[in-house]
Amino acid sequence: MGGTTFDWRWIIVIFVVLIFFGQLSLAPSPGLGVIILALGTYWAIQAGLEPWRGRGPLLGSKKVTYWRGQRIELGPTRRTRPRLLPVTSLLVSVLYFVMGAGLLFATLRLLLRLIAR
Repeated sequence: MGGTTFDWRWIIVIFVVLIFFGQLSLAPSPGLGVIILALGTYWAIQAGLEPWRGRGPLLGSKKVTYWRGQRIELGPTRRTRPRLLPVTSLLVSVLYFVMGAGLLFATLRLLLRLIAR
């Protein structure tokens, strides 16, 4: 093989230049806009839920041990307190939820505008 490699970033530069000089329009149809907004809504809500996943039960997780081939699950001790998210994770989660709510509102507004035509 030759030693020449193609840099895909040049395609992005060409598209940006074509859009900037008005030779290319990227205005999606309203139906495609609804789909794009719905996907953005899904992504934002999933990103908001991500810090809450994998935390185990709120009152602590069960400890699993094996003894002579038997699985033994030990419940949380009585002194466990509910574990909350760190403040930064909580704020980021709330930010994603607010962004998801805004995208949901925009999706429903555009969808209702399409239906009302």
